[in-house]
Formats: sequence, structure tokens, C-alpha cells
Amino acid sequence: MATPLKIVMLLLICDSFFFIFSNITNIPLIKFILLELGEDPTLTGRMVIYSYLYSVLQINPLWGIGIGNSSSLLLYLFGFHNAQNGAINVIIEQGIIGLIFLMLLLISVIKYARKYVNSACYYPALSMLIMYIILSSVEITLGSNFVFIMPFLLIKSLSNK
Repeated sequence: MATPLKIVMLLLICDSFFFIFSNITNIPLIKFILLELGEDPTLTGRMVIYSYLYSVLQINPLWGIGIGNSSSLLLYLFGFHNAQNGAINVIIEQGIIGLIFLMLLLISVIKYARKYVNSACYYPALSMLIMYIILSSVEITLGSNFVFIMPFLLIKSLSNK
């Protein structure tokens, strides 16, 4: 059973893996496997992007630079449009405070929905949230669609009481 804590841990692990281990593709075995599979060892430039993000995160780590401003800033500073990582993008735009609130919202919604929603609605919506979380390790999926899906769990749970 997916508990709220497990979901938040999945978010933190997925979104920090490539960012923390950005040199993982430089390991000869990993590089060999990627090249044999015909894949780009930089994960289509993501590893280069991640190497620049440390400096951006230091601009305003607590509160961020404002929702929707990361694209302009990253394009101006480095020539790329986004962080290619959901949680890092949230930190750039909303700071660590924003990421904490997003995780608290996620925990609250899952706790409430687990208690009241029937499995016919809960499991597909939860599966979609988990898919968004996993994809957020290499894409910006923690945006408005992600936030919209969480209240959907609550709305459906209230209608099924």
C-alpha cells in the first residue's frame, strides 16, 4: 500500500538522483552501456543542465525567484528553458518553502483520499501521481497538472461519501 511518506520519499529520491549523481554517466561501464544502447551519455543534455543548477539554487534558496520565472532566468543565464527536474524547478521558482508546502499538500491529499475514496477512483489517480513523480526526475511534471490531480482525489472522495 502506498503511504503518504513513501510517495514523498519517492519524490525526493527520483528528483535528487541525477542531480546528486550527475557524474554517474561518466562511469566507464555506465557510459559503455549508454553508448551501446545508442543513448546520449549526457541524457540529451540534462547532465550539463544539472551542473549549472547549483549556482541558480543559491540565488534565493528559501523562497525562490517566483512562479513561472525559472524559464526566463535559465534561458538568460545558460541558454536552456528549464531545469529538466520537477523538484529542482519548484525550488528555483518557489524555494525550499514551496517544495515543503507541495510535499505537505501531497501528504494531506493522500492521507485524506486513502481514508474516504473508493478504490475505483483512488488507485488510477494515485498511479497518475506516482507516474508524474517518477517522470519529474527528468522533466518538469510537478506543475499545474500535478497540483490539479491532487485535489481531484479529494473531490472524488467527497462525492463518494
